[in-house]
Amino acid sequence: MQTIVYATTSPTNYGIVGRMHTSLDCLPCFFKQILESGRLLGLSSESIKQIMDDIGNELKHFPLESSPPEMAYHMQRLFVEKTGREDPYLDVKTMSNKEALAVIDDLRTMVRTSSTPQKPLSSLHVQGISSTMERFPAV
Repeated sequence: MQTIVYATTSPTNYGIVGRMHTSLDCLPCFFKQILESGRLLGLSSESIKQIMDDIGNELKHFPLESSPPEMAYHMQRLFVEKTGREDPYLDVKTMSNKEALAVIDDLRTMVRTSSTPQKPLSSLHVQGISSTMERFPAV
């Protein structure tokens, strides 16, 4: 699997920069993701710890030249083996999509009727970030 990283010099000008590599800074995030996903799935502390141990064993052989999504593939495989569920975030995604669809027409009207459309768009962006941070606080 090859991961391409994109850089931009303008909102519409994207170019291929190169292959993404794993840095040492990525390693704690792998474990944070395991913890968050395990809690979302309602796994016991023992099950989460077992997945962390399994990932720790795989990290010994994981070259830093590989991309973080390649390790995420292995993490996902372990969650499927433990739980039988393909996507630990499926319930959250479904709920978020339902909430967004319930208000999308009102939001479009708000932006369309504003004399300065950037202002409500900026406000909605900040509100979306705040909402996400409330749902997924730092573990």
